[in-house]
Amino acid sequence: KGVMSSMSRQPEEFLIMDIGGGSTEFIKISNNRMVWRKSFPLGAYRLIRELKPADPVSYENIAEFNDLAEKKLAELKELSLQNLPLVGCSGSFETFSDMISMEIQASAEPPQRAIVENNKKDLDLLFDLLLKSSRSEREKMKGLPDYRLHTIVPGTLLVNWYRNTFRPEKVFTSYRSMKEGAIIEIMNKRYNNGQEKNTRN
Repeated sequence: KGVMSSMSRQPEEFLIMDIGGGSTEFIKISNNRMVWRKSFPLGAYRLIRELKPADPVSYENIAEFNDLAEKKLAELKELSLQNLPLVGCSGSFETFSDMISMEIQASAEPPQRAIVENNKKDLDLLFDLLLKSSRSEREKMKGLPDYRLHTIVPGTLLVNWYRNTFRPEKVFTSYRSMKEGAIIEIMNKRYNNGQEKNTRN
């Protein structure tokens, strides 16, 4: 609900992706309704513990991750996701869009909208930059907060694997997610309860 509230016009079908520390959640939306959702045990911190990546991440690390994603996320290939728009939300995706704006496009500030479409070439440039960078190099990058210096690379690997596998025609970042969805749910319940009381009166 939080993600959908950020979109003035929704594609007929799209996939929501939320990268957490211990898991990554996917939700498929069709005709404004959730038709499938699942949480996979493949979050940023879990990947760090499992892969113990070099700094910068090595080609061997990337190959190992791709093999892991193929096994852990195999169920996604049963969902007809090819070319479907991808809408990322929460930390990693917000950081990607902030960095595209501030590091790649040299803007003074991050996007000031509830949802942004990420240019494919800019994403490629950013991901190439991140995957070749050391922690000390990332410390100097604009739009990348200190608390994401360690987890942004695993997040990049996850999104890169998804893009290479399913080739989404568009990739968006929603700056609204679970928190905003919970607020909308509470407001709707209060509104509906108020309407019900008015009807009874």
